[in-house]
Amino acid sequence: GAVRLRKVDCGSILPMIVSFEHHMKYDRAGYPRVHYRGALNIASYMTQIADVYDALRTNRPYRKELGLEHALSIMRWGKGTEFEPTLFDNFVSMIIQAHAGKPMPEGQETGNRVMGPA
Repeated sequence: GAVRLRKVDCGSILPMIVSFEHHMKYDRAGYPRVHYRGALNIASYMTQIADVYDALRTNRPYRKELGLEHALSIMRWGKGTEFEPTLFDNFVSMIIQAHAGKPMPEGQETGNRVMGPA
């Protein structure tokens, strides 16, 4: 995807970066394998969490969608290895609040608060 995005003017290099990085895990397992050990782009970490959640929560040709608690319990095993811990905690908090019908804390509904305590 990143190679194809290089040929498109997206107005930013961020889509190309996220396309390249979002299957790399927080602990650097996953793919593609790179020798660079620095942090990934925060958008890549966020996309990875959302991508896994979507994969678990939607119907697939090989299985039915998983329930909320089942999907989150699977994902919790990846906190700190597969997923960046603070972003993962914030994601889980927002998903639980959304499913409970509670309003989001001020600023979160517009995406202003990304890091920090949930």
